[in-house]
Amino acid sequence: MDEGWLALIGIMYALPTLIIGVGLVLFLSGKAWQDRAARRELVFILAAPLVYLLPLSILYIPQPISAAHLKILLQVGRRDFDGAHLKGADLSRLDLSETYLRRANLRGANLTGADLSGARLYGAYLGQADLRQANLVETWLSGADLSEADLSGADLSRKDLSEADLSGADLSGADLSGACLRKTKLDDATRLDPRWRLVWSIVNEGGANRDLHGADLREACLGGAHLSRADLSGADLSGTDLGSADLSGADLSGANLSRADLGYADLSGANLMGADLSGANLSRVNLSGANLSEAKVYAPDLDETKSLKGATMPDGTVHK
Repeated sequence: MDEGWLALIGIMYALPTLIIGVGLVLFLSGKAWQDRAARRELVFILAAPLVYLLPLSILYIPQPISAAHLKILLQVGRRDFDGAHLKGADLSRLDLSETYLRRANLRGANLTGADLSGARLYGAYLGQADLRQANLVETWLSGADLSEADLSGADLSRKDLSEADLSGADLSGADLSGACLRKTKLDDATRLDPRWRLVWSIVNEGGANRDLHGADLREACLGGAHLSRADLSGADLSGTDLGSADLSGADLSGANLSRADLGYADLSGANLMGADLSGANLSRVNLSGANLSEAKVYAPDLDETKSLKGATMPDGTVHK
């Protein structure tokens, strides 16, 4: 919705609000309420906005849009369809890039092969929608209802799926590398690679003290995760976002942390013996008391850490 429409709606709703406010002032004055004629006037003043608002509100009840009508609107350059009613519409292979479909009803819609790149779909209703082969590059899906949707083989890498509902959805073969799954809703019927279900579990249920030995967590979004004292020995965390994560006391011996983002993470007392930290971001990492013996790490990267006090260095020396 553009700024012009927002301003118009604001003016239309401000007027009755002002009238109600005046009426309340008169009511509270007491004097006006004691006069019979004034009471009739007050009732009229308070009732008038309701008569005004009723037809106005009807104008903003979302009306169904046919696929043909939508195509015409797209051709003339319209991209704003917030709250549109497109339930069950056939939108396959349609160019919906950069459109605004916030809170739109797309339940059961056919979106196979549709171009949804850059589309704003947060809070949209996409339950039972078919999104196979849809272009979801830079699509906004946070808070969307994707329950029972078909997202098999979808590229959901780097997507913000926080608070999205994926219960019963088919995500078999989907790529969720770097996807944010915080507060995302899954259930037993959600078809999802075990690797991503494990990531979801760590993010939403915690990973402290868990046995994650040899786990495949590469390219996962685990920023801020609680993994203190977890057994991550031999785990593959290459390219994983572990920024601000709590890994204090964790066993990361032999783990692959190459290219991982560990910025501001807490690795105090962690066992990183023989771990691969090549190319990892160690900016402001707390490595106090950590065991880095035989770890593969670039010496200049260690200069970016927050603390190395008491840490056993790769060469076996203890940092003061």
